[in-house]
Amino acid sequence: GAPNNYRDLDAALNHVVDRALAQIVTNSYGYPTELLPPGFVKPINDTLIQAAIQGIGVYFSSGDDGDEIANIGLRSVDWPAASPWVTAVGGTTLAVTAGNNYLFETGWGTTKSILSGSHWVPNLPGDFIYASGGGTSRIFPQPFYQVGVVPAAIAGYFGGNGRAVPDVAMDGDPNSGMLEGQTQTFPDGTVKYSEYRIGGTSLSSPLFAGLMALADQRAGHPHGFANPALY
Repeated sequence: GAPNNYRDLDAALNHVVDRALAQIVTNSYGYPTELLPPGFVKPINDTLIQAAIQGIGVYFSSGDDGDEIANIGLRSVDWPAASPWVTAVGGTTLAVTAGNNYLFETGWGTTKSILSGSHWVPNLPGDFIYASGGGTSRIFPQPFYQVGVVPAAIAGYFGGNGRAVPDVAMDGDPNSGMLEGQTQTFPDGTVKYSEYRIGGTSLSSPLFAGLMALADQRAGHPHGFANPALY
C-alpha cells in the first residue's frame, strides 16, 4: 500500500523488489510523459533494472491517452511504461463470437461523433476520447531485444533509434472489457452489490500479468523479465 500513486508508490515498488516479495508485479499508474526531471526517472529505472536482474517481471500499463497529443499537446510515451526494463502492456478491442470464442482483435481507440439528422457531428471519425498508449521514446535508445524486430519507421520516429512502446497488448477497450462485481457499504450503512464494465490498459496489464503467472506455473519457474523472450 502507498498513500499516493506517485513517489510513495515508487517506494512501495522498490520495497517489493528489494525484498524479492513477488516474481510478477503489475502496475497501472504513471505520468502522461517520459519528459520528466531526472530525479523522477532514474530512481524508478534503477529499481526496474534491479527487478530484471533478480528475475522479477514488472508490467506497466501503457496509458489510455493514445499518443498524448490530446492530453499534453505533444507526442509522448508514458512513464514508467517507457522504461526498457518493463513489459509495457497496451490495449486492444477484443471481438468474440456468441459462443465466447476468439474472433479478432484490433488496436484500441475510441472516438465520439453524434448523428444529427443525416450528418455526423463532428465528421467521422469524431472527437478523440481515449486509446491505448504507445509510441517511441525520446530518452531511451532502442533496447537490444527490439533490434531487427521493431520497424525502422517506428524506432526512428524522432530520429535515431528509440525504445518502442508497448511490447504486448491485451483487451483494454471498455466496450469489450471485463464485467466486474463489487460489494460496497454506503454511508447510510446499506450494503449493495453492483456489476459494471471496466477497461483501459489498467485492465490490460493485470490480464497479461495473469497470463504470465500461468506460464510461470506451467514452466515450474518464473520467467522474470520477459521482453527478450517475447521479441
